[in-house]
Amino acid sequence: MSERNSIEREVTRTFVGLTLLLTAVYVAMVVFFAYITEDEIIDKLLGREIRYLQDSYADTGQWPSPRLDYMMLYASPEQAPVPVRRKLQESPDSGEIFTGDEQHYHVRHLYLGEDLQALLVAEVSPLLVVTNLSGSLLKILAGLVVITLALSLWLAHRVARQTTRPIMQLSDEVKQMRRQGKALALSAAGRNDEIGYLADTIQSSFNQLHAALERETHFTRDVSHELRTPLTVVKNTLTLLETRPPQPADIEQLKLAAEHMQSTVAVLLALARQES
Repeated sequence: MSERNSIEREVTRTFVGLTLLLTAVYVAMVVFFAYITEDEIIDKLLGREIRYLQDSYADTGQWPSPRLDYMMLYASPEQAPVPVRRKLQESPDSGEIFTGDEQHYHVRHLYLGEDLQALLVAEVSPLLVVTNLSGSLLKILAGLVVITLALSLWLAHRVARQTTRPIMQLSDEVKQMRRQGKALALSAAGRNDEIGYLADTIQSSFNQLHAALERETHFTRDVSHELRTPLTVVKNTLTLLETRPPQPADIEQLKLAAEHMQSTVAVLLALARQES
């Protein structure tokens, strides 16, 4: 039972771990692409507005007002809001600025000629859908993770049982045959896969061992029976020869006993070599 349970637990842990890993990777990819998509949309809006402002200035010689209410155009960076101005002083090439009051600015420089420079500042916090929905999004993702985990546990248990069932059945049959002391006849033998190969190998090895043990048992019994009789005859004859001269019958009896032991030893050796 302990071997079976350990196999099932190992397979279950493998499937659950793989599912959790894939779920974590998928969630990270979803969040990553959501933020990337959000930034791309904002960049596209800023790019369209910049083209409109530059084209209008080229036609009229004056900067028009931005068409979107969350965008402001400043003739110079010094006129920008204080958080934006401070950040640009620290890093003039900053294109994205976060402030402590949950405002989020996207900044773009507009150039016409060599000296003319304007600054387009967009306060895009209302457009940050992913950020604004981060709490709800995390709850949804957490719910999906819980559902996925529950489903993975159920599937892992079923897959573990289906995967380990041939091995468990093979183990049960081997245990039962060993307790009964009979030759193995495994149901998985003959299958055209790894389980079948393992069953064939175990069955062949076990049956060979079983046959060897039977030969050893027969060999011991035959040695005990077949050799004791002529040895007893030889011993009794030698005892008689100590009390009287040898007779032709005694010599003949010794020859017969020796021939009998010689043939018995030859047969027993043949049995030990699986020749009989």
